[in-house]
Order: sequence, then C-alpha cells, then structure tokens
Amino acid sequence: MNAFEDIAKKHFSRNNYANKYVVGALTGAALGLAGEAVSNQLGVGPFKDNDISGRVKLVHGTKSTAVQPIQDTGLLRSHAKDADNTTNRVAGNINQQASSDIFKVPEVVYTQKSIPGALGMSLIAEEGTTNKKEILYKRLQKLDEEGWDPNLVGSYVELSIPYDEYIKLPTLAENPEMLNAKSAEEYFQLYTRHVLKRDPETFELLEPTAEGVDPQMEAALRKRGGLSSVIDGTEEGFLKFKNIKKDVLNELKEEMRSKCYSKWSLLQPSEGNTVIFTEDIPTKYIVGSKDYKGLSLSEQLQYIKNHPARVVNGIVKCVLPVGLLATLGAVVPKLLRR
Repeated sequence: MNAFEDIAKKHFSRNNYANKYVVGALTGAALGLAGEAVSNQLGVGPFKDNDISGRVKLVHGTKSTAVQPIQDTGLLRSHAKDADNTTNRVAGNINQQASSDIFKVPEVVYTQKSIPGALGMSLIAEEGTTNKKEILYKRLQKLDEEGWDPNLVGSYVELSIPYDEYIKLPTLAENPEMLNAKSAEEYFQLYTRHVLKRDPETFELLEPTAEGVDPQMEAALRKRGGLSSVIDGTEEGFLKFKNIKKDVLNELKEEMRSKCYSKWSLLQPSEGNTVIFTEDIPTKYIVGSKDYKGLSLSEQLQYIKNHPARVVNGIVKCVLPVGLLATLGAVVPKLLRR
C-alpha cells in the first residue's frame, strides 16, 4: 500500500459521503493541474514561460480599438507618456502628480504573464477609471444596451517570443511607476506622501486645499450621516467629531494601503506578473500581425539543442501533475467502494 492509500484508508470511511466529495474535488484539481502543466509547457496554455516549446508568451491589455494598430505597428514605448496610458491610470497618474525630483516617466512597454491581469488593465483603459464597481456597472450597461460582445471582458494583444531572443531584450527588474520603492509598504508610504500629499501615519492632508476642505474626508463623513448630525456646537459634539474624523482617516488610510499593495502585486516585475521592456516590441513578436511566424520544427529543435536543461525541467513539470492524476485514478475507485 502506498502512502496516499494509507492516508486515504485512515481518513475515509464507507459512509463518509462528505469526504468522498473531497476525493472528487482532489481529482478535479489534479486534472486541472495536469492539463495546465502540459498546455503551459507546450506553449498553448496560460501565459507563462514555456520550457518545452521555447516560446515566452506574454499579453498586453489595451482598448479594443488599439488592438489592430498595435498589430500594425508593434508596441511603442513612446506611448508610456500618454496621459491616458493604462499603467499610468493604475499607478495613479503619478507622472503628473508626483514631484519631478521624485519621479520621471520612463519610455517603456508593459506586458503581463496572465490573461486576467491584462483584461483588468484593458477594462481600466476602456472605462478610464480604476474603480471596480464603476467598471462593472458600465460593462453591464453596455451588455444591456448592445448585447454580448467578447470585448466586454477586455481586450489584449498576445506576444510570442522565441526564448533565445527574449533573453536578449532589455527589461527592467523594478517598475519605475512604483516610485523606486523596495517593498509594497514603502510604495504606500511614498505614494501617500508625494502623490496624495498626506501624512502616511495620520493620513491628514499635508497641504491644505484651496477650498480649505478635505474632499475625501467630507465625502466619508457624509456617508456616516452628514456633518450636522455630529457637530452641534458643544464641546461634546466637537470631541465626537474629532474621534469620528480619526476613525474615518484610519479607514481611508487602510483602504489606500490595500490599493497600493494590489498595485505593487500587479505591476512590479519582482512579483512575477509584469515584464517591462525598455525597447519597442516589433510586430514579428505579436500574434496576428502580418509578419508574425509561429513555432517551426527547426526553431523547436534548435531550442532543445541549446537548452536541454530547460526542456527536461518542462517535462518534469508535466510529469508530476500527470503522475498525481494517475495515482488518484488508481486510488479513487478503491476509496469510493469503501
């Protein structure tokens, strides 16, 4: 009896139907892992480094109207400075808001390793906002008015780059949109101080607005019932207002910290989701362009010759999940008969 069967015998009984559902879930997970592993390595699955095929698959989320122009001209780094650039929107347009001595906009091309991440960037580009609820509302409105369209969930262009050419392309290890921060927390601190002009600890405005009010603070207080219900002219009323204001500022601070951490995870190359190129990406790497060429047998054989260790690594990544699937295939029927 192997270790898997031994564990199963200990925890699964004939009448324990709940556990049998768990077996089903495990089998489904194994199928998913095996399918994803094999499709990844053969270069036809989710967009990760394909150790067997030798092609690096990336995606670039964009507006639906920009897909064809990109396929015609390539991905141009000069667009990074556009005011409505998607990454600028996600990062908070810090090129326009932060002090020039803190941040300068680089001319780079942003790509991602996952389709969901690229679709999210696309929706931000389409709707001009990073507010998820607002994006969802606008998309549902379009669905109701215009009917189903694949672009409702976002648009992207796909890149397929031979590995030996990919490793020669200049990339950035850190995202300059992250204010040269070394961690998500440092990014939150820098973004709060230099972009929002707030104290990172208290979240109070460092510079008073022309109107003398804090718009975010005022909006948050109104959600709590308005200012008039808090300030009644008494000392007790002002103390109450002071405490509520502190609570609201803490809530706003934690909300912004969460957003900054999400941006860091999405846009920082060291997190493994984003690849930033410092050169234009020519059309020969963009699927659907007139001069794109798919993987050929000669390219595949040359890659295997140049990188045997990577190919073996890819095969191992396929074999392990498939082996798990085979083990479950042998054990599950026994479990279900108990």
